[in-house]
Amino acid sequence: MADTPMTTYKPAGDLDYLKAIDEAFSTAMITIQFQDKARTDQALMQAKTAFKKLSPAVENNLRLIAEGQVNYIELVAALLKMTLYQAEAKIEKAVEQYKNALSTCRSGFGLMQQLVPQYEDENDKKILLGYLFKIFELFIEGLGLALQMQIDRKQGKFVSEPEVLKQTVATWKKIEDLDFINVPAIIALRESFAQQAGIYENTIERLLNEQKTISFLPPLARKVFIIHGHDEGNLRLLENMLEDEFKLDVVVLKDEANLGDSVIEKFEEMARFCGYAIAVLSPDDIIKNKNTKYFQARPNVLFEMGWFCGRFGRSRVCIVKQKQLQLPSDLGGVITLEYHESVEELEGKLKKELTAAGILV
Repeated sequence: MADTPMTTYKPAGDLDYLKAIDEAFSTAMITIQFQDKARTDQALMQAKTAFKKLSPAVENNLRLIAEGQVNYIELVAALLKMTLYQAEAKIEKAVEQYKNALSTCRSGFGLMQQLVPQYEDENDKKILLGYLFKIFELFIEGLGLALQMQIDRKQGKFVSEPEVLKQTVATWKKIEDLDFINVPAIIALRESFAQQAGIYENTIERLLNEQKTISFLPPLARKVFIIHGHDEGNLRLLENMLEDEFKLDVVVLKDEANLGDSVIEKFEEMARFCGYAIAVLSPDDIIKNKNTKYFQARPNVLFEMGWFCGRFGRSRVCIVKQKQLQLPSDLGGVITLEYHESVEELEGKLKKELTAAGILV
């Protein structure tokens, strides 16, 4: 091989076209590292135009290398588009580019398998391109796992993000098992992929730590939702107190327009824009348990309280009730204020709770 000439025959009119393709390929080796979509698209246009102008007289090996270089630029372009669409949550378009990138990797590697090098520069390019297609195939397969996670979530499926990211990192780690090529651009790519894997590993650790604690959604507003049963008198006293004394916006579900929604739809729409809930519990239902009878709040009151506790946390829910009313044992951890005759007795205590929750400022 050492005595073999370093170049092969190139038809005179094709020299510039092959050079243009090679330059575009070199550009794409750089643009992938800087996520430069505009320059990649320019390089792709340049390479495709030059490739179409190659004459039939160009030797097969040169044509295969040129086509492989064009494929690589197409791969980079598809990968950058996929990343952009993912960031914009355009999942269908991201999937399309994912498929294009993976298909281009595999077809490009197939081209290199057809190439039978006769000269050293051809062999070097075959090794380089083949290596690029293999490492990008693994990298894109890893990205595909994260993309599938987005699709599953959009469809309402349960997905364990730490597990998906672990699978992604494991796929990228396979790049380290490939034979090393001491080319600056390859070294930079491997370092970039290793850095991305490191970021994912840090994310996995953070997510696992977060799973050890209970988290709730942040409130969207300072409105106060009043949950109530049949105690109309204390409901209105509480509403007036919150609006007149505390100057707060108050939501009472039955006072709001239905707009064609079901009760649960209306509740969810109104409740999600509130930052605090006060439940007025009144002895509306008689409960018989074996030989015991006792009064309890309406089921809708307990349901709505549970919704707020689950969404915003118990610290943003307050029960106000008459002293004699019995509470289910599961509500023992919810802030509870008791009155004798009227909810007006609780003005000072309610002010303290609403201030602590950041509703009153």
